[in-house]
Amino acid sequence: MKKFLILGGVILAFAVNATALLITGFDNGDSFGYGTWTSNTKDKALVIVGVKDPKTKVGKSGASYKIIYNISSRNPGYVGFYVNLSTLNLNKFSKLSFWIKGDKKLGYPKNLAVVFKSGSKMIPVTADWKKIEIDLKEFGKGGEQELDFIIDNGWADVKTGAIYIDKIELF
Repeated sequence: MKKFLILGGVILAFAVNATALLITGFDNGDSFGYGTWTSNTKDKALVIVGVKDPKTKVGKSGASYKIIYNISSRNPGYVGFYVNLSTLNLNKFSKLSFWIKGDKKLGYPKNLAVVFKSGSKMIPVTADWKKIEIDLKEFGKGGEQELDFIIDNGWADVKTGAIYIDKIELF
């Protein structure tokens, strides 16, 4: 949908994305399932815990999701956070957007993998909130059912730490 603005006799046109969808802001009423998992539940050195954190968030209200992890296993392994998207038709959307930051006190990996069934993308993590926008074309087409954020002990530089994720959107 296009909106028009008349400013000093000049018509300016700008696009308004009417299809933006907040997947979760980790506030009350989240309608999509999410949680954490490990690649090997029997390996006690692969641990991940997720909690809503109302103190650390983007904006003045709501919460973020704090992901506390330990991937210090001597065996290959990884941990992840997932969002169930099985009820969505992703063909209606062109971009994935979310906010991310690392925990300064606990430590955090410099990179995190964002994964769909059809592909993955490494994204940087810093100590400050950063908005990440990824064109869904970068993942290809693959009947996506789930969005995953993964920390792998094969490439992660910090083996124990925490990250925060907030306001996951599709548009």
